[in-house]
Amino acid sequence: MKYTTIIIFFFISMQATATNYYLSNQGSDLASGQSPASPWRSIKKLNTVIVNRNAGDSIFFKRGDTFNGQIKMESSAARGNTIYFGDYGQGSKPIITGFNSITSWRKAGVNLWEADCNSGATLNMVTINGAAAAMGRYPDKANYLTVENNSGLTKITGSGLAASTNWEGAQLVIRTTEYTWDRCRITGQNGATLTYVPSSGHEGLKGYGFFIQDDKRTLSVQNEWWYDALNHKLLLYSTSDPSKLQVKAATTDFAANFHYQHNTSFYNIQFDGFDTTAIRSFGGEHLTIANCDFNFIGADALVIDQGNRVLVRGNSINQILNTGVRMVYSKFSSVTSNQISNCGLITGMGLSNNQQMNGILAESLGDSVIIDSNIIRKVGYCGITFSGRYTQVRNNVVDSFCLTVTDGGGIYTCCNNLPGRVVSSNIITNGIGNHEATVYKTNGGAVPIYMDDHTTGVSILNNTVMNGNRYGIFLHNAHEITITGNQIYNNKGAAAIGYAQDKLGPSDPLRNNVLVGNYIHAPAGSLVLDVYSLSDDIKQVGTFESNHYLAAPGKIISYIVSGGTAPSFGASYTLDEWKKTYGFDKSSSHIKVSAGMMKMEINSGSKEKIISLDKTWSDLESNIYKGSIRLKPYQSKILIKN
Repeated sequence: MKYTTIIIFFFISMQATATNYYLSNQGSDLASGQSPASPWRSIKKLNTVIVNRNAGDSIFFKRGDTFNGQIKMESSAARGNTIYFGDYGQGSKPIITGFNSITSWRKAGVNLWEADCNSGATLNMVTINGAAAAMGRYPDKANYLTVENNSGLTKITGSGLAASTNWEGAQLVIRTTEYTWDRCRITGQNGATLTYVPSSGHEGLKGYGFFIQDDKRTLSVQNEWWYDALNHKLLLYSTSDPSKLQVKAATTDFAANFHYQHNTSFYNIQFDGFDTTAIRSFGGEHLTIANCDFNFIGADALVIDQGNRVLVRGNSINQILNTGVRMVYSKFSSVTSNQISNCGLITGMGLSNNQQMNGILAESLGDSVIIDSNIIRKVGYCGITFSGRYTQVRNNVVDSFCLTVTDGGGIYTCCNNLPGRVVSSNIITNGIGNHEATVYKTNGGAVPIYMDDHTTGVSILNNTVMNGNRYGIFLHNAHEITITGNQIYNNKGAAAIGYAQDKLGPSDPLRNNVLVGNYIHAPAGSLVLDVYSLSDDIKQVGTFESNHYLAAPGKIISYIVSGGTAPSFGASYTLDEWKKTYGFDKSSSHIKVSAGMMKMEINSGSKEKIISLDKTWSDLESNIYKGSIRLKPYQSKILIKN
């Protein structure tokens, strides 16, 4: 009984130490800060107290107000040392910003202007009249120099590179693969040969494009800018006095950057204009970021590194130069009901190397992660990239991906042999693919669902896959993949479904895959199924059964064997020939109608929807719909005029 009394007293004592703090633009840093009537004014004052915070402390920012600076939580916190950041009062969400308005412009040359701007060693995010602005570049936008030759990772010789201009100290932006742009510091130049510090393991390849940025001499187009880090000045190209422009620079790296902080929450706050990341957490548990807005972030909006039981929910993330949500080595976490848009759309402003410019990135053994009910629109590379065990990717809408690079997916995974992963009831549309500055005349593929090298153990269930480029669903050196109940429509390229084992995966043959019970449309010029293998092993590739194939009459399936430079076997089949030759798809059907006789209806919302129909239609199982069709959330139907 005595021990119980002591524990209760200790708990009450701990709770009593918790304090609420308030901040307002009308406050004073000399006030107590402990009530709405006596708030502090600045984040600077908050930082003097937050270092010594107590368990349960809460910080409230007044709605309608804007606060400039960085929240500093530098001390390592015990798991019980909770902290809450939120809002109080009426009006719009409080804003925490790293933006500074740039004024007092001075002439610095012909159409060149300069102003003081102390952003430290780097500056990534500049907005002009409310839009993110790119650095100056040479050659100007949409033009590229071309790699003629390379020497390993550190040298290229460039076609069109004027030997009279020495670009030492500037930044080389080079297309190194279909799916990467690398940014490298130039350390020397000899004629048309540049020496640089590599930022990835990718070499500069002959025929690929590059340009130069981060140099005063690149400024030649309205609103191009350059940051003089040595003298802390922003230079702007403008044909008129830029004082009439609204120019802002993100002079603060982070809104919050903390290590091993546990039980930390951010609710109902808007974060604008940070040069690197808005919130970065390393090693913390029980982190919640909910109902917040993130705008104009110079790299990744949110970075969760080695954090367990993290909840990212209901946030708006927009105008991000690289990735919206980056979650790595993080377990038992969820990213749900967020709206993410315009990530990685400015070439040369995203980060180097693989897997950049995504909507959501949850990889590197991030086990038991749930990615649910997010809306992702307009991203430079993949909409959602995932990898960890037991990851669930469900009920998401991904629209318009691979806008800056290509060879990616709306939903993508690669290089993992892990159990228990499910991709279900997602709607993925409009894979674009950008192959500029490569040697390719057509896209390497913007595939709605992409299972890349060595992927194993994923179930792809009841998704809507529409308007992809190359394939709708692609298994590349992948095995033990189940594809069931999907609506696959109008994916232009080789085929609606692609299976391929090539020289990148000699030890990963296509094995034990399941393609059963899908509704698959192939537009004119495309097949419904394309199988490519290094050996003649079609009988071991997997199961094909009970699919509904909607395509023009004739050959709809291709099987090619190629272990060398030329195919050793290749044939195309009608469905009947495919059944007879290999015994596959015995209960599958081939429905032959013209393009004007079909359409796709989609419910991308979270509630059941009744959609009006102008005529009588039927689905691929001959169910009739007169006047309307009722679709469940995240459901779709391919319809044929009856």
